[in-house]
Amino acid sequence: MKVSANSVNAYCPRQKQSLTALGFKVQAVFGSVPDDGTFQQTADGDGAPRQIYGVAVVAGEDAVRERLCQIGSTATVKVVMPLVISAVVCEK
Repeated sequence: MKVSANSVNAYCPRQKQSLTALGFKVQAVFGSVPDDGTFQQTADGDGAPRQIYGVAVVAGEDAVRERLCQIGSTATVKVVMPLVISAVVCEK
């Protein structure tokens, strides 16, 4: 696997693989490297960049958000395709 600097890196699982996250089928795994302005956010108030990474799963936003609440995760959910694919976004 090659990780490119200053870019969002996304990878799809191999065909016929059953990769799951939170019990949902994974469509893609993504992340960014430091100093990447494309997919980076700044922390509250201090302006320091945060690494963003996560997975796109086959599940609606509500189902994913409920699962995250059940396990006490601080990850956020973003809609990729309404009711079909959601992104679980974590920060470091």
